[in-house]
Amino acid sequence: DTIIRSIPKEEHLILLGDFNARVGADHDFWPTCLGKFGIGEMNENGQRLLELCSYHDLSITNSFFQTKPQHKVSWRHPRSMHWHQLDLIIIRRSALKCVLLTRTFHSADCDRDHSLVCSKMRLQPKKIHCSRPEGKPRIDVSKTAHPDKAEKFTHELSEVLNCMPHGGCAKDRWDHIRDAVYSTAMKVFGKKRNMNNDWFEANSATLTPAIEERRAVHLEYKRSPSQRTL
Repeated sequence: DTIIRSIPKEEHLILLGDFNARVGADHDFWPTCLGKFGIGEMNENGQRLLELCSYHDLSITNSFFQTKPQHKVSWRHPRSMHWHQLDLIIIRRSALKCVLLTRTFHSADCDRDHSLVCSKMRLQPKKIHCSRPEGKPRIDVSKTAHPDKAEKFTHELSEVLNCMPHGGCAKDRWDHIRDAVYSTAMKVFGKKRNMNNDWFEANSATLTPAIEERRAVHLEYKRSPSQRTL
């Protein structure tokens, strides 16, 4: 409660996690906290959470979207085998228009007995004005190994340097030489491309089928846990 009150009203507030609370579906009694698409019955923890949300004008986004029943629940009781909605995503009521969807993804393997709950939001990032000037593009120095490119660079750089004005201070002459070398190298060798260092993308052809197979097996176990699907 103290932490929530300490956050300025103009800032986004997102509470998410396993609240171990069943908030139910009583939209008429909790119109500002619950949408029309809640599920289950409220328990004691759920009532306390709803009272907190009501006091701070917060809304439980899970209950505001008409999704399939299996996309509302996130945890199955090990004895009764009933599914419940315990993992919630809560925001300020004034920011509800930013939320596009909140739902459960049972196929995601989170290595725990709760399923993954995601919320898709439309947020406007704050613009940060950076006074630091943007650096120059990097030269593709790998092409210096090509004899024809290296010869062309030497020839063109010589022509540029021969046309340089004589005289002036050492700093001016250095600036001219530096700019001449860079512009000629960029013209001959070109700009260095950004390398893709993502190991997953580099091996996606091998990994994707294995991931999809694991996902299907995991989803089958979630739907009907048994020795066969384990």
